[in-house]
Amino acid sequence: MEGCRSGDPICWQHLYELYRPHAWRILHRVLGPTDEMEDLVQKVFIKVHKSLRNFEGRSKFSTWLYRICIHVAMDDIRRQKRRREHMDTDSLDRVETSQTGPMETLAHKEELAMLNRALSRMKKQKRTVVVLHDIMEVSSEEIASSLGIPPATVRTRLFYGRRELARHLANQRDRSEQ
Repeated sequence: MEGCRSGDPICWQHLYELYRPHAWRILHRVLGPTDEMEDLVQKVFIKVHKSLRNFEGRSKFSTWLYRICIHVAMDDIRRQKRRREHMDTDSLDRVETSQTGPMETLAHKEELAMLNRALSRMKKQKRTVVVLHDIMEVSSEEIASSLGIPPATVRTRLFYGRRELARHLANQRDRSEQ
């Protein structure tokens, strides 16, 4: 660590080679397969490099790296969401699915849009825990570790987050039925 902090390129290369597979696995677990995985791993290590001097060693380096990976993944999720929201309807119409017909595809898109709208209305803390746990299937313990909060707080945010999400979805369904 000290060699990396002092700018030794050999130490930095060793750190990168040692922890790159770890970062890749974390990102893959959170985001699933993506063509941008190598770019995301690079973003993680750019953040590590920029903030290595702030690493105090109170936790293991792998825990600190995990937090950075989660932040990069969440940034990517937000970026992807913004990209999807800005897609024009013509490009959505060109999306083909081999397993479903046009009505099923449309229904699926509408459900995803409702879910995204409901999630966007939630407070960030609850939304983060719900997305990580229920959508990305990250364990409560991993979420607690990555966010630096107690596991009981994760469970509480998950409970209230699910309740809030259900309320937002019910409100959207009520509005769409009127």
